[in-house]
Amino acid sequence: MYHPSANKIIAFFCLVLFSVVNVWSMENKQAQSLAFKAYKGDVEALKQLKSAANVGDAVAQNWLGSYFREKHEYSDALLWFNKSAQQNNPVALNNLGFLFSEGFGVKSDSPKAVSYYKRAAELGNLDALNNLALMYAQGEGVTQSYRDAYVWFEKAADKGDGLATANIGIYYAQGFGVQKNDTIAFALCKKAVLMGVGQAQRCKAELIKRMDQNQITQADQLTERMQHVGVRTAINDYLLHSH
Repeated sequence: MYHPSANKIIAFFCLVLFSVVNVWSMENKQAQSLAFKAYKGDVEALKQLKSAANVGDAVAQNWLGSYFREKHEYSDALLWFNKSAQQNNPVALNNLGFLFSEGFGVKSDSPKAVSYYKRAAELGNLDALNNLALMYAQGEGVTQSYRDAYVWFEKAADKGDGLATANIGIYYAQGFGVQKNDTIAFALCKKAVLMGVGQAQRCKAELIKRMDQNQITQADQLTERMQHVGVRTAINDYLLHSH
Protein backbone atom coordinates (compact mmCIF):
# COMPACT_ATOMS: atom_id res chain seq x y z
CA MET A 1 0.00 0.00 0.00
CA TYR A 2 1.36 3.40 -0.86
CA HIS A 3 0.20 5.73 1.96
CA PRO A 4 3.47 7.71 2.08
CA SER A 5 4.12 9.54 5.35
CA ALA A 6 5.34 12.41 3.18
CA ASN A 7 1.74 12.78 2.06
CA LYS A 8 1.03 14.22 5.52
CA ILE A 9 3.77 16.79 5.42
CA ILE A 10 2.74 20.20 4.22
CA ALA A 11 5.65 21.59 2.22
CA PHE A 12 6.48 25.09 3.44
CA PHE A 13 6.55 26.63 -0.01
CA CYS A 14 4.05 24.38 -1.80
CA LEU A 15 0.73 25.11 -0.11
CA VAL A 16 -2.31 25.24 -2.36
CA LEU A 17 -4.68 28.21 -2.35
CA PHE A 18 -8.41 27.59 -2.73
CA SER A 19 -10.64 30.56 -3.48
CA VAL A 20 -13.31 29.70 -0.95
CA VAL A 21 -12.62 32.42 1.59
CA ASN A 22 -13.70 35.81 0.36
CA VAL A 23 -12.06 37.66 3.27
CA TRP A 24 -8.59 37.09 1.84
CA SER A 25 -7.02 40.16 0.34
CA MET A 26 -3.29 39.52 -0.01
CA GLU A 27 -2.44 37.31 -2.97
CA ASN A 28 -1.16 33.88 -1.96
CA LYS A 29 1.98 34.19 -4.11
CA GLN A 30 2.73 37.58 -2.59
CA ALA A 31 2.39 36.29 0.97
CA GLN A 32 4.37 33.16 0.09
CA SER A 33 7.17 35.29 -1.35
CA LEU A 34 7.26 37.47 1.77
CA ALA A 35 7.39 34.38 4.01
CA PHE A 36 10.23 32.91 1.96
CA LYS A 37 12.21 36.16 2.09
CA ALA A 38 11.54 36.50 5.81
CA TYR A 39 12.79 32.99 6.42
CA LYS A 40 15.98 33.92 4.56
CA GLY A 41 16.46 36.88 6.90
CA ASP A 42 14.72 39.73 5.07
CA VAL A 43 13.55 41.96 7.94
CA GLU A 44 11.45 44.21 5.69
CA ALA A 45 9.59 41.23 4.23
CA LEU A 46 8.78 39.95 7.72
CA LYS A 47 7.58 43.43 8.69
CA GLN A 48 5.23 43.55 5.68
CA LEU A 49 3.89 40.07 6.39
CA LYS A 50 3.25 40.92 10.06
CA SER A 51 1.60 44.19 9.11
CA ALA A 52 -0.89 42.43 6.81
CA ALA A 53 -1.49 39.69 9.38
CA ASN A 54 -2.12 42.21 12.16
CA VAL A 55 -4.92 43.89 10.22
CA GLY A 56 -6.66 40.55 9.75
CA ASP A 57 -5.50 39.27 6.36
CA ALA A 58 -6.14 35.51 6.48
CA VAL A 59 -3.56 34.63 3.83
CA ALA A 60 -0.85 36.67 5.55
CA GLN A 61 -1.77 35.14 8.89
CA ASN A 62 -1.40 31.63 7.51
CA TRP A 63 1.97 32.37 5.91
CA LEU A 64 3.19 34.09 9.06
CA GLY A 65 2.23 30.93 10.91
CA SER A 66 4.17 28.91 8.33
CA TYR A 67 7.17 31.19 8.82
CA PHE A 68 7.13 30.62 12.58
CA ARG A 69 6.60 26.88 12.12
CA GLU A 70 9.71 26.63 9.97
CA LYS A 71 11.58 28.60 12.63
CA HIS A 72 10.34 26.00 15.16
CA GLU A 73 8.60 28.80 17.05
CA TYR A 74 5.49 26.73 17.41
CA SER A 75 3.55 28.85 19.90
CA ASP A 76 3.60 31.76 17.44
CA ALA A 77 2.79 29.41 14.57
CA LEU A 78 -0.23 28.13 16.50
CA LEU A 79 -1.36 31.68 17.24
CA TRP A 80 -1.36 32.79 13.61
CA PHE A 81 -2.75 29.56 12.19
CA ASN A 82 -5.63 29.91 14.65
CA LYS A 83 -6.30 33.51 13.63
CA SER A 84 -6.38 32.50 9.99
CA ALA A 85 -8.49 29.41 10.68
CA GLN A 86 -11.07 31.56 12.47
CA GLN A 87 -11.71 33.09 9.04
CA ASN A 88 -12.24 29.60 7.58
CA ASN A 89 -8.94 29.56 5.72
CA PRO A 90 -8.72 25.87 4.69
CA VAL A 91 -4.93 25.94 4.39
CA ALA A 92 -4.57 27.20 7.96
CA LEU A 93 -7.05 24.59 9.18
CA ASN A 94 -4.98 21.89 7.51
CA ASN A 95 -1.81 23.31 9.07
CA LEU A 96 -3.42 23.19 12.50
CA GLY A 97 -4.33 19.57 11.87
CA PHE A 98 -0.72 18.85 11.03
CA LEU A 99 0.56 20.47 14.24
CA PHE A 100 -1.80 18.38 16.37
CA SER A 101 -1.17 15.22 14.37
CA GLU A 102 2.59 15.46 14.76
CA GLY A 103 2.67 17.14 18.18
CA PHE A 104 4.64 20.19 17.06
CA GLY A 105 4.35 22.85 19.77
CA VAL A 106 1.28 21.15 21.20
CA LYS A 107 0.46 17.84 22.80
CA SER A 108 -0.18 15.30 20.06
CA ASP A 109 -3.94 14.99 19.68
CA SER A 110 -5.12 12.83 16.79
CA PRO A 111 -8.86 13.43 17.29
CA LYS A 112 -8.29 17.19 17.23
CA ALA A 113 -6.12 16.79 14.13
CA VAL A 114 -8.96 14.90 12.46
CA SER A 115 -11.43 17.66 13.30
CA TYR A 116 -9.20 20.29 11.68
CA TYR A 117 -8.48 18.10 8.67
CA LYS A 118 -12.20 17.47 8.22
CA ARG A 119 -13.06 21.17 8.31
CA ALA A 120 -10.37 21.91 5.74
CA ALA A 121 -11.34 18.92 3.59
CA GLU A 122 -14.96 20.04 3.52
CA LEU A 123 -13.70 23.37 2.15
CA GLY A 124 -11.93 21.49 -0.63
CA ASN A 125 -8.30 21.56 0.51
CA LEU A 126 -6.39 18.78 -1.28
CA ASP A 127 -3.78 18.30 1.44
CA ALA A 128 -6.53 17.93 4.02
CA LEU A 129 -8.47 15.45 1.89
CA ASN A 130 -5.40 13.22 1.71
CA ASN A 131 -4.46 13.75 5.36
CA LEU A 132 -7.96 12.88 6.52
CA ALA A 133 -7.97 9.77 4.34
CA LEU A 134 -4.68 8.69 5.89
CA MET A 135 -6.04 9.18 9.41
CA TYR A 136 -8.93 6.82 8.58
CA ALA A 137 -6.64 4.33 6.84
CA GLN A 138 -4.30 4.21 9.82
CA GLY A 139 -6.95 4.53 12.53
CA GLU A 140 -5.45 7.68 14.03
CA GLY A 141 -7.98 9.77 15.93
CA VAL A 142 -10.86 7.81 14.39
CA THR A 143 -11.99 4.22 14.12
CA GLN A 144 -9.91 2.61 11.40
CA SER A 145 -11.94 2.36 8.21
CA TYR A 146 -10.69 1.69 4.70
CA ARG A 147 -14.12 2.59 3.41
CA ASP A 148 -13.98 6.08 4.92
CA ALA A 149 -10.38 6.43 3.78
CA TYR A 150 -11.49 5.56 0.26
CA VAL A 151 -14.23 8.20 0.31
CA TRP A 152 -11.75 10.99 1.12
CA PHE A 153 -9.06 9.70 -1.24
CA GLU A 154 -11.67 9.58 -4.00
CA LYS A 155 -12.60 13.23 -3.37
CA ALA A 156 -8.93 14.18 -3.73
CA ALA A 157 -8.52 12.02 -6.84
CA ASP A 158 -11.60 13.63 -8.36
CA LYS A 159 -9.90 17.01 -7.87
CA GLY A 160 -6.89 15.77 -9.83
CA ASP A 161 -4.51 14.58 -7.11
CA GLY A 162 -2.14 11.93 -8.45
CA LEU A 163 -1.21 10.26 -5.16
CA ALA A 164 -4.86 9.91 -4.17
CA THR A 165 -5.58 8.42 -7.59
CA ALA A 166 -2.83 5.85 -7.04
CA ASN A 167 -4.12 5.06 -3.57
CA ILE A 168 -7.69 4.31 -4.67
CA GLY A 169 -6.23 2.26 -7.51
CA ILE A 170 -4.49 0.15 -4.90
CA TYR A 171 -7.71 -0.03 -2.90
CA TYR A 172 -9.52 -1.51 -5.90
CA ALA A 173 -6.60 -3.88 -6.55
CA GLN A 174 -6.63 -5.15 -2.97
CA GLY A 175 -10.31 -4.76 -2.09
CA PHE A 176 -9.71 -2.24 0.69
CA GLY A 177 -13.02 -0.53 1.49
CA VAL A 178 -14.42 -1.32 -1.97
CA GLN A 179 -15.16 -4.46 -3.95
CA LYS A 180 -12.02 -5.67 -5.66
CA ASN A 181 -11.98 -4.74 -9.35
CA ASP A 182 -8.86 -5.13 -11.47
CA THR A 183 -10.21 -3.12 -14.39
CA ILE A 184 -10.90 -0.05 -12.27
CA ALA A 185 -7.63 -0.53 -10.40
CA PHE A 186 -5.63 -0.68 -13.62
CA ALA A 187 -7.40 2.40 -15.02
CA LEU A 188 -6.63 4.38 -11.87
CA CYS A 189 -3.01 3.28 -11.64
CA LYS A 190 -2.52 4.08 -15.32
CA LYS A 191 -4.00 7.53 -14.77
CA ALA A 192 -1.72 8.07 -11.78
CA VAL A 193 1.32 7.10 -13.88
CA LEU A 194 0.25 9.56 -16.56
CA MET A 195 0.06 12.20 -13.82
CA GLY A 196 3.66 11.53 -12.87
CA VAL A 197 3.21 9.16 -9.90
CA GLY A 198 5.95 6.68 -10.67
CA GLN A 199 5.06 4.39 -7.76
CA ALA A 200 1.78 3.53 -9.50
CA GLN A 201 3.75 1.74 -12.23
CA ARG A 202 4.29 -1.19 -9.85
CA CYS A 203 0.53 -1.44 -9.34
CA LYS A 204 0.02 -1.61 -13.11
CA ALA A 205 2.72 -4.25 -13.50
CA GLU A 206 1.17 -6.49 -10.83
CA LEU A 207 -2.34 -6.11 -12.20
CA ILE A 208 -1.49 -6.85 -15.82
CA LYS A 209 -0.24 -10.30 -14.80
CA ARG A 210 -3.76 -11.36 -13.88
CA MET A 211 -5.81 -9.48 -16.48
CA ASP A 212 -6.96 -10.59 -19.92
CA GLN A 213 -6.87 -8.39 -23.01
CA ASN A 214 -10.55 -7.50 -22.74
CA GLN A 215 -10.05 -6.18 -19.21
CA ILE A 216 -7.02 -4.16 -20.29
CA THR A 217 -8.95 -2.64 -23.19
CA GLN A 218 -11.81 -1.70 -20.86
CA ALA A 219 -9.36 -0.23 -18.37
CA ASP A 220 -7.73 1.89 -21.08
CA GLN A 221 -11.15 3.18 -22.09
CA LEU A 222 -11.98 3.91 -18.46
CA THR A 223 -8.78 5.88 -18.02
CA GLU A 224 -9.69 7.95 -21.06
CA ARG A 225 -13.16 8.60 -19.69
CA MET A 226 -11.70 9.70 -16.36
CA GLN A 227 -9.79 12.38 -18.24
CA HIS A 228 -13.07 13.82 -19.52
CA VAL A 229 -15.66 13.38 -16.77
CA GLY A 230 -13.58 12.91 -13.63
CA VAL A 231 -12.67 9.90 -11.53
CA ARG A 232 -15.87 9.51 -9.54
CA THR A 233 -18.30 9.85 -12.44
CA ALA A 234 -16.26 7.52 -14.65
CA ILE A 235 -16.11 4.82 -11.96
CA ASN A 236 -19.80 5.12 -11.10
CA ASP A 237 -20.79 4.90 -14.76
CA TYR A 238 -18.56 1.89 -15.30
CA LEU A 239 -19.99 0.05 -12.30
CA LEU A 240 -23.54 0.90 -13.35
CA HIS A 241 -23.09 -0.50 -16.86
CA SER A 242 -20.94 -3.47 -15.98
CA HIS A 243 -23.63 -5.24 -14.01
